[in-house]
Parts: sequence; C-alpha cells; structure tokens
Amino acid sequence: MARHWRRIAATLGGSRRSARSLGRPGACSRIGACRAARVRHRCRPRRAAGARRDRESRASADARGGGSMKRIALLGCGVVGSRVAEMLDREREHLAERLGEPIELSVVLVRDLARNRGLSRARLTSCLRDAVDDPGLDAAIEVLGGVQPAFEILERLLRRGVPVVTANKSVLSQRWNELHAASAESGAALRFEASVGGAMPIVRTLRSLGADRIDRVRAVLNGSCNFVLNRVVGDGMEFRDAIDEARRRGLLEPDPSADLSG
Repeated sequence: MARHWRRIAATLGGSRRSARSLGRPGACSRIGACRAARVRHRCRPRRAAGARRDRESRASADARGGGSMKRIALLGCGVVGSRVAEMLDREREHLAERLGEPIELSVVLVRDLARNRGLSRARLTSCLRDAVDDPGLDAAIEVLGGVQPAFEILERLLRRGVPVVTANKSVLSQRWNELHAASAESGAALRFEASVGGAMPIVRTLRSLGADRIDRVRAVLNGSCNFVLNRVVGDGMEFRDAIDEARRRGLLEPDPSADLSG
C-alpha cells in the first residue's frame, strides 16, 4: 500500500474544463449514509457549467493572488487515502519545488464525516458535488475503490478537463473504455500506474519503449497477491495465515477477493 500512495504523488497537474454538476439542481448525492445532523460541511451552491465560467473563476483567483496554488481533491480517505493525505502534508515543500508551485489539499471526500482522520474538518465532505464541481480544481486523486461511485466521479472530472490519478483497479478493469474516451476527448490526463503491480513504475516504462513491441507480459502483477504467494510458497505458511498477515500490514482491500481473484 505504501508504494501505491508514493506513485500517486508523481502525477499531479494538468488542464481544466467545465461540465455538468452531479445530481439535479439544488441536490447533492452523498457518498455515505450520513445523517443530516452530522453533516457539518454543507454543499456549496451549484455553479453554472461551461468552460467560460471556469476561466473566469481562475482569472478571479489570479487577481486575488490565489492563482499560484495547485488545488487537489482527495476522493477517499481509507488506508491508501489517509497515507496520501499524510504524504502531501509531509512532502509539501518537496512537491512545491518539483511542481514549481505549492499544492493545497482543498477537499477530501469521505463516507463518514464523524470519523477522526487527523485532518481539518473544514476539508471533509460527503457531498459528491462539493468534491467534483469546484471550477478551481487542478487535479483529483481517486482512492475510493470499487466501480461506483468512482466511475461516475472520474468520468465527470475527466470530461471537465480535470487530470485524475487513480489507484482503483476495479473501475479501470470494468470501465476503461469510457474513462479513456473521456480523457481523450478533453485532453485531461488519466494516470493509473498506482493501480498496477504494487505501484511499480511499469506502465511508464513500457510506454517509453519506442522501437520495441510488447507481445506479452506474464507476471504476478498484484503486490498483495505476490506477498501472499511468497508467504505460502516460499515460507510454507498456511493460506489463511498469510491473508491475515497481509491484512494486518494493510496490504489487502476491504474485500480480499479484489486482490486475490485476479
């Protein structure tokens, strides 16, 4: 899991465009079943669609002196997401030097607002529209897991022109064609190296092979599965014990079958 969030940090930045908001006017879809009394971070008013509005908003931010900050949305704050948040805070100066401008974790999409995550509560929201429709958003990191609502969120962000980084192999394996089409249409980057092979930099390496043609790749390309197999085959550990150890180390998805079933 540690490698996943390290790889996520490598691909922030890109262009923005605008698109329709999630849900109907005045409404907000929520990622969790939070009671209204517990939802302290209310949904912001819905903003009008259109690339012109996005440009005007960015120009206004520039005029206020706020145009030099990269604003990042973190979608999900579980095992991987919480480490991403920690890394963004810890490596703030290094990332600012690498990107040429500082970054800000502007919003964190969570299912349970009451859970203590060690983050400012002002950043937290369970409202999908809060996390997706900000016209000043520079990039988004998706670590929700599963296919929905991750697919809907990623597709809308990409169609707006917001670059996204995802470690979610489930949504990529099932909805790749739609996500790739949305990325190609808007020109927004879709980075997914964090979802492959324990976040080894294999995708970029393969793409950089100019004259070579890859006919086949055969390997155990899942870091969690690799760990379990090493324990069972190499160390003679019982399968169930290997799974329990992987879970204690934070190497497994909430549903282990997502890691172990191929």
